[in-house]
Amino acid sequence: MTLQSLPSGQRLELPSAVVNDKYDLNFGVEVGDHVDANNGNATFRCEWKHNGTLDACFDLLSRRLDEREISHRQPWIVLGDSTMNKMVTALVSGLHRPDLIAPGVSLKLKMLRRNDRRCQWMVYFGFPALNNDIDPDDRIPWVLPNYSRGEGPVLYGAKNPFCYDSSTPVGQLHNIFLNSSSANPEFTEALTTLEYFAVDSARDVSLPTKTTTTTQETALRYLRKQYQGTKSANTTQSSSASSSTQQQDNRAICIVNTGLHDMIIPNITTRLYVHNVLDYWKLLLTTDDERFHPACAHLIWVSTSATMGFDKVIRNDFIEEWNQALLDLFSSSSKRTPTQAILTASFLRDHITIVDVYDNSLHAKHMDNVHLDPEEYYAPFSILFLNLTTHQLQKSLENE
Repeated sequence: MTLQSLPSGQRLELPSAVVNDKYDLNFGVEVGDHVDANNGNATFRCEWKHNGTLDACFDLLSRRLDEREISHRQPWIVLGDSTMNKMVTALVSGLHRPDLIAPGVSLKLKMLRRNDRRCQWMVYFGFPALNNDIDPDDRIPWVLPNYSRGEGPVLYGAKNPFCYDSSTPVGQLHNIFLNSSSANPEFTEALTTLEYFAVDSARDVSLPTKTTTTTQETALRYLRKQYQGTKSANTTQSSSASSSTQQQDNRAICIVNTGLHDMIIPNITTRLYVHNVLDYWKLLLTTDDERFHPACAHLIWVSTSATMGFDKVIRNDFIEEWNQALLDLFSSSSKRTPTQAILTASFLRDHITIVDVYDNSLHAKHMDNVHLDPEEYYAPFSILFLNLTTHQLQKSLENE
């Protein structure tokens, strides 16, 4: 069963899943503490309106990345469901089109890794395969999602360990080479990477390991292994040119969304969704291990897009409420649990940029209830990140 074919008018109940555990949240946003979506947040939010452009989003994001002195060679990591995957697919297609690239610049991609099977992600991440293939002493624990904690998966992944609900979450890792008048015309050096992997819900437990509980934690472990190395290892390097590369802060620019799959979790509430998103942001933007940098140097949060409106579970009024609830966190009056205290409104405004796509998606052509038309929506949306990638790479060459 795919996301768009959920039974109308009901929330799914799986008798084998844990739904009765109490999960107390000392969290809330005071009634009336709403951030005006049209005022006072131009420093951290932009909006793609119906019949509008993404120029303001490019200006805002390029300025914010430049002001924070984020390395222009840092990897671009996209995390989300199939809607985000479709944006990445459009982005990869755009990187192959000279007519979409800035004049005098050409890009080349080299695919390093790909996964198009929803039950093979542990292999993609480089962790052991399914439990029946390995020694019992090395088996990874897998438990059913606890819906009272707002955990996914709900559909296919809840019945098949180490699998996603999304049927086509195509993981892909690319090296990006840039050539301009000042670059090597043979494209010999990869300047950055683009990678997508699936995370269906804000608290996703599809892919646990022996040392992680959620898919987000497993992804973080992968990111550290793939891009960072430990601080202690870096600081013991010599001052050679090669060690200088190893010592650089390799935190990613992260493009993230979750929301549509969260809506089908039985008995999910706005407060629980917001709590889980805050935990997600904290995982990506902070670190509890002094050996590592945080995974993300900056987080670009893509608001949840609108649906066609014919499903009574995944509803636009819920999407609007959840988008607004997350925006409210950027006001000084928002509250956190004690473990989320570091995520102050000021911290969020500094480290997160919201790209609000809701108004455009509400009026755009849909292919089904949740997925939009590739040419009308995903292609122009992807050009925003195509332009940002080119901007970052050009800055990298200017600074050399």
